[in-house]
Amino acid sequence: MQVSASAENAKTDAFDRRLFGLSASYDIIHDPHFSYGYGVSGAFSSEQDAFTRIAFATGRRDVQTASGFASANWDFSDNLLNPKTGWRAELYAQPTYSFGDASALYLKALGEVRAYRTVSPDRGLVAAGRLRLGSVFGAKVSDIPTDQRFYAGGGGSVRGFAYQEVGPQAGDGTYTGGRSLIEAVAEMRWQQSARLGWAVFVDAGAVSENDFPKADNLRVGAGVGARYMTPAGPLRFDIATPLDRRDGESPVQVYISLGQAF
Repeated sequence: MQVSASAENAKTDAFDRRLFGLSASYDIIHDPHFSYGYGVSGAFSSEQDAFTRIAFATGRRDVQTASGFASANWDFSDNLLNPKTGWRAELYAQPTYSFGDASALYLKALGEVRAYRTVSPDRGLVAAGRLRLGSVFGAKVSDIPTDQRFYAGGGGSVRGFAYQEVGPQAGDGTYTGGRSLIEAVAEMRWQQSARLGWAVFVDAGAVSENDFPKADNLRVGAGVGARYMTPAGPLRFDIATPLDRRDGESPVQVYISLGQAF
């Protein structure tokens, strides 16, 4: 059993949030390939976004949340840090009641599948793919706390776009997040040597205020990357561009992080 506390002071283009949270969880490793867990959490937050600036005189609202959650994980890949064959899957569900300056009862659900296949062992070529789907049922976007909405864009999401740049916008251009998410990523990896690797990729994703994203909201980015292998996993350098760039969006995004994109 794990008990944890967290404190956050986050300011992004989509929101300004101060949050304190508590959680208790119990994780069970059934076998080397399957694990699951469940728990409860609560949070106290003060937040500002495009909706609160219109609805509240102070521009901010205070929200408390009480949640339960459950997850299941499957891992049939050959390597934790740099898989070359196999697959992984994850399911997550979180019913939540939020109250305070805004109240709502909703269910957040998220599922993800990742697959890896070595297509040329001699040349070190690995094909990798990821599909992520999520929805929030039971509340409209403006009533859902900012930390419970879906956002997309950035190095761990849809490359080619800035952080949280994919999705609905308010009248002032602020990104609001949404109730549903879809992300699909395809990547070809080439291990040139023991230390150096390369990648080419195409990422697609959408965030919507509806229960499910619409196909006409799909944004697509593509790029190339370099990988330098370290004992802690690949050091990743990616450069990408949106294939359907809109006014105000940067033509190039650069991402540096530790570990494969997925």
